[in-house]
Amino acid sequence: MNAFYSLVKDLFFVLGVTKVLHENALLIRTYTLQNHAQSLFDFLSEMAREGHVQSYSAMRENLVERHVQTISYDLYDQEAGWDFDLKKCLAELSKLARTSRNRRRA
Repeated sequence: MNAFYSLVKDLFFVLGVTKVLHENALLIRTYTLQNHAQSLFDFLSEMAREGHVQSYSAMRENLVERHVQTISYDLYDQEAGWDFDLKKCLAELSKLARTSRNRRRA
C-alpha cells in the first residue's frame, strides 16, 4: 500500500486519497471522463497484476444530475465571519426531504 500511496500524488486524475480506518485500504477519488473509464480500469488491473494493489472496486457518480447550492453570501459578516447554524440547516433539509417524499407518494 505504501508503494501505491507514494505513486498516487503523481497521477493527474486523482483528486484525493484517504486511508480507510482499521483497514489495509485506501479510498481514492478520481475524475475520469466516461470515454476514459476503461483505461482507468485497465491501469488499476495492471497495478493489481504487478502487486502494487491487492484489489480494487469502483463506484461511478453521475455528476450530470447532481444538484448543488452554495451557502448564501448574506450569511457572511465581514467582521464576525459566517453566521451559519448547521443543525438548523440540516433540520430544514430533513423537513424538505420528508415533504418531497410525501408529495411523490401522493
